[in-house]
Amino acid sequence: MLTLGLSAQRKHSSCHIITSADIMLFWKQKKNLPFLILCAVFYLSLLPVAYGQIIYESAPHHITEHNLNIIEQDGKLGVTNGKGNVVVPALYHKIRINKDNSISGLPLREWLILDGDNNFIKKVNYDTIDPIAKNLLKVGIGNKVGLADVGGNLISELREWKIFSFEGQYALVKEGDKYGVLNAGGSLTVPVAYDTLILGEDYLVGALVKEGKKKEWHALQYSGEILFKRDCDALNIGNQGYFSFLENSSWGFLNYKGERTVPNQYDAVQPFINGRAIAHYMGSDGVINRSGEWVIRPRKDRLQHLIDDIYVFYSKNENGLISVSQGELYSTPHEFIPLSHGFLEKNENGQYGLISPKGERLLITAYDEISDLQNDTVYLFKKGAQWGFVTKTGRIKSDFKTPIQTMFPMGDQFVGVKIDHKYGFVDTNGDLRIANRYEAIGRFQENMAAVKLMGKWGYIDRIERLFVQPRYDEAFDFENGCAIVGQGGLYGLVGTRGEEILKVEYDSLYRVPSGRFVLLKNGKQGLASQNGSLRIRPRYDELIDLDNGYVLIRRGDKYGLLTENGVNTIPLAYDSLVYDPYEKVYFASKSPTWQQLMINQPK
Repeated sequence: MLTLGLSAQRKHSSCHIITSADIMLFWKQKKNLPFLILCAVFYLSLLPVAYGQIIYESAPHHITEHNLNIIEQDGKLGVTNGKGNVVVPALYHKIRINKDNSISGLPLREWLILDGDNNFIKKVNYDTIDPIAKNLLKVGIGNKVGLADVGGNLISELREWKIFSFEGQYALVKEGDKYGVLNAGGSLTVPVAYDTLILGEDYLVGALVKEGKKKEWHALQYSGEILFKRDCDALNIGNQGYFSFLENSSWGFLNYKGERTVPNQYDAVQPFINGRAIAHYMGSDGVINRSGEWVIRPRKDRLQHLIDDIYVFYSKNENGLISVSQGELYSTPHEFIPLSHGFLEKNENGQYGLISPKGERLLITAYDEISDLQNDTVYLFKKGAQWGFVTKTGRIKSDFKTPIQTMFPMGDQFVGVKIDHKYGFVDTNGDLRIANRYEAIGRFQENMAAVKLMGKWGYIDRIERLFVQPRYDEAFDFENGCAIVGQGGLYGLVGTRGEEILKVEYDSLYRVPSGRFVLLKNGKQGLASQNGSLRIRPRYDELIDLDNGYVLIRRGDKYGLLTENGVNTIPLAYDSLVYDPYEKVYFASKSPTWQQLMINQPK
C-alpha cells in the first residue's frame, strides 16, 4: 500500500514526501499505472513547495544560499550574517526560510498576566508556563526549562533538564543521566553530578559511580554541604539523624558525622521510629535501639510497627502483637487481618474474632462476619442468623427484641437493618428507632436518610417524618442541605424541606470539592451553588470550578473565566489559560503566528 504523505514544510533539512525512487519502483513493477501517474503529477507540482520551505528549531545552522547563520540565545533564535553581525535579534521560537527565499520568524508565545477581574498586570514571553509553588513558575523555551518568579522574571538558567516537583524549598533536577538539587531561588545547591540522588526530610544521599562501578556515597544537607563520604554498596536516609548503609552484604547505621553507631551485621534494616528500628537477622525480624541492642529479639518472620512501642508480628505458626515494654500482647495460630482500628482473627473454618489495637480480645473467634469500626463507635457482627454490636471497650449487644436478618454500614448514629424482609433503623442499643416498613434504605446523613416505598425513593428524618415524597428512581446522601435525585435517567436536587431546588432535567450531576455541582445537559456543562441554585447555565464544553470565586470555561478550543455567578471576566478568546493557585493570578495566551522578518544588513 502506498501512503501519500505530502508536506509543504520540512524541519531543518528533512521532509516526508513521495520520492522519485518510489515512482521509479512503481514504474518498474507496472502496478496501478493511473494511480502512479497521479502521484507523479502531484510530486512534480509540489516539489518546489516541499523543498522551498525550511523550519529551524535549534541552532547553530548555516543558511548557504543567504550566507546567514541561525543563532541561539537563552533558548531563543535569531540570525547573523556571514560577518557575525546580528541581522535578526534572538527573539523567536522558530525561524523559517520561505519558498520565495524570504525569512519568517515564529515568536515565543505571549502570556498576559491577569487577575480574576481581567485587570492586566504584566506581559511575558515563554513557550510554556507552569505554576509549581508560591511565587514560582516553571517556564520553558523550546526544549529548555527554568524557574521564574510570578512576574515571569527568570531566576535560574534555562537548561535541557527536568525539574521535578518542589518539596518545600527544594526540587530534584535531572540533566542527561545525572541528578542535582535546585532551590526555590533558582540556584543549584547540589550540582548535577550524581548518578543516584535520594531526598529525605532533613538530608539527602547521592552516589557517584567510580571506576569498576564502585560507588562513592555522599550524605548531604540541602545547602549542598557534604556531611560525610563513604565507599559502600548503598546508603539510605534514615531519620532522627541516622543513615543505614550496606557494606560487605550487611546493613548497619551511621550517624550524621559518618561514624558507625550500629555495626553492619544485619540482612536488612528499616528507619528508626521513636529511637527503635526493625532489623532482619538470620532469617527473622527483631527490633534494635540506637546502640544496636535488641529490645525485641529476632524470633518473628516479619514485624510491622503499629503504635507507640507495639509491633504486629507474622510468623509461620503464629501471628499477633508484641510490645517493647510488655512483651507479647497477643498470639494466635490463625490469620491476623488489620482493620482501621484493631484486627480480625480468622481461623481455618473461616470464622472471625476481634482484637483491639492493644491486644485485648473483644470477640472470640466464632463469628461469620465482623465489620470495621463504625463512626468510631461500634463494630457490627453476625453469628449464624444473629446480628449484634460490640463497642471499642468490648460491650456486646445482641439480644434484640426482634430478630435481625441483616445489618448495614452505619450513618450518623443509626444502623440500617432488615427485619421480616423489610428495612428500618436501630440505635447502638439495638432499639428499633424507625420501623421496618421500607423496601430499601440509604444511610442517615445530616439527619436525613433515603427510603424506598412502592418502588420509589424519598427521604425521612430520624423521627421518621417524610420530608421528600417517594417519587424518584434514585436517591443519594444529603450533604450541605441538599441531595442528588434521579428520575427517568435525568438528575436534579432536593432540599431538606422536600422542595425540588434544582429541576430534574440534567443528564449528569455531580458534586465538586467546593461543594457546588457541575451539571451536564445535551453535552454542555453548567454550575449550581452548594444549595442547588443554578448559577451558570449548561452551555460550555468544559467547566472547572476553581473554588476561589471563579470558574474556568472552555468552548471549542477557546478558554475564558467567569465568576461563580456566571459573570464574564476574562473573555472566551484564549488558546491557553493557566491558573496560578499560589498567587491567584491567570496566564492567558493566544497561539503565535509567523512574522515576516526584515534582514538589517549592516553597511
